[in-house]
Amino acid sequence: MAGYLRSGANRDLLKIILINIYNVLKGSPMYVCICNAIREKELRKLACQIPGNAEDVYTAIGTPPQCGQCLDQAEAILNDARAAKNIPACIPH
Repeated sequence: MAGYLRSGANRDLLKIILINIYNVLKGSPMYVCICNAIREKELRKLACQIPGNAEDVYTAIGTPPQCGQCLDQAEAILNDARAAKNIPACIPH
């Protein structure tokens, strides 16, 4: 385990997991992106306002992805929020 935590990316991922476990246990909103302090609730709201993938949404609000470890989870949240409201990921012009 000690060797696994030597990698900065692995430490960051562990930090995200531990923060989210703590927040879930105390009933607080879950952070999806630690680098940019973006919470799940914010992403769900943005999904209805900004078309595109997670990178597009992050960039549109002025916080482009940093390490990128959150993008898969952010993408899943955006897709889920849009599906719940029947909003396509990309709105044709």
